[in-house]
Amino acid sequence: MSKIIIIDGNNYCYRAYHAMKNMKSKDGKPSSIVYGVPLMISTLLKKHEPSLVYLVIDGGRSPHRLSVLPGYKAGRKKIGWDGEDFHSQKDVMMDLVHNGLGITVIRNLDQEADDIMYKLVRKHKGEEILLCSADKDFVQLIDENVSIWNHNLNQRQGVILTLENTKEWMGYTPDRCVDYLTFIGDSSDKIPGVRGVGEQGAADFIKKYPSIKEYLKNYPVDNKFNKAKLEEVYRVSRFMIDLRYFHRKHLRRVGIHQAFKEDSKIDYKVIKNIAIDYGLNQFRMPNFIKPFKQYQDAET
Repeated sequence: MSKIIIIDGNNYCYRAYHAMKNMKSKDGKPSSIVYGVPLMISTLLKKHEPSLVYLVIDGGRSPHRLSVLPGYKAGRKKIGWDGEDFHSQKDVMMDLVHNGLGITVIRNLDQEADDIMYKLVRKHKGEEILLCSADKDFVQLIDENVSIWNHNLNQRQGVILTLENTKEWMGYTPDRCVDYLTFIGDSSDKIPGVRGVGEQGAADFIKKYPSIKEYLKNYPVDNKFNKAKLEEVYRVSRFMIDLRYFHRKHLRRVGIHQAFKEDSKIDYKVIKNIAIDYGLNQFRMPNFIKPFKQYQDAET
């Protein structure tokens, strides 16, 4: 069975930006994202030999989610953060990856990367898929064909999460992911959890009840889990966290429209120009280009 790799582009940009934030060209141009993301993609190509690769980039905060939670992802605090530098590097990286190295980049305006990645999983249903992200939200998509490469686990050595090992590493199974995240929330995205419950309380609830939905509908009141408070949080969290639910409500008829031309092939001129501009001459070396060339040859 062929393998499809779907990369959370913003997650990888943040990873490269902070891991190598002091990296600059000889003329002082920041280059951590321009260097780091293609390097990580190269590693994935060599390790997994996929038949198809997507790099998915956020197109902005979903207007539907903002209508439910106006403060969603607002005012994020990032240590060592320079927004202008980050986004300018990201644009150059996308040009290099798509137009230079021949990897499909997808970015839809007003669609978040999470939702596009979910659509791609649906599009390739039944095929072997590896999602590449440290975002906990994607755990809900793991099944017999879908796994996740999470580079933050196991003391940052990384783990491939599967149906068999997700509970060991995350503390819950994929089908309970949305319930768990409903309780703990997501402070970085400004998604509230259930106050006073915490991780241990969320784990206790998952052991005791089959789902939040079932508890609210069919179980007597548990003093530890206030029904009114939980119902209020769950109503919001389904829109913010549950990718399947959000798709059914708002994106079922919305397609994937690539912001880049569909056919992407290796273009040595693009690689050369960016490599010279950013002092990344290693990108012009045969050993770096080889896995991208092999990927292109296998695809054709």
